[in-house]
Amino acid sequence: ARWEAKITEAKVAYDREWQATVARAESKTEEAWVGRVAADRAGLETEWETRAAAERMELEAKWETMVADAVAEAGAKWQAQLAEERAKDEVALKAKLEASRTEEGQVW
Repeated sequence: ARWEAKITEAKVAYDREWQATVARAESKTEEAWVGRVAADRAGLETEWETRAAAERMELEAKWETMVADAVAEAGAKWQAQLAEERAKDEVALKAKLEASRTEEGQVW
């Protein structure tokens, strides 16, 4: 019976030691996992920030181009309208001059 008690005591001690070893391993594994997850998250956040900055710069460049194109197009239309109005005014002015000269008897 003494041997059985010692064997049982040794099994209990072995089980305790095994459970403590497993607990330490699980704790270290969990710490490593938490550390890895934190590092992965930090890496992803950096990558996302870099991507967002690049996309923001790309969009800003597109908008600047679009605005510049719109301003140039509006300026060209405005200049064309001015030229057209000027041409109409010149034709009208020549017609008025011609009419007034004809009335006075002076034809050029």
